[in-house]
Amino acid sequence: MDAEQFGQTIELMFGNLFAQFDEGEEFAFYDYGPKVINRIGYSTNISPKVIIQAADKKVDLIIIEEHFE
Repeated sequence: MDAEQFGQTIELMFGNLFAQFDEGEEFAFYDYGPKVINRIGYSTNISPKVIIQAADKKVDLIIIEEHFE
């Protein structure tokens, strides 16, 4: 899937939900990087270690779920 298709799919699936949140603050999709997404990684936080592991495993897109208190 290419990055543009991914962005459109996310909007199609969650469009109304996204309207409830501030883009860039509570959610974001940054499409810099590979234009074709072959491998997706998931993490519950973001850290340099996660980025290094993703690069080692040739992950094209990281989905991150952070819990703020």
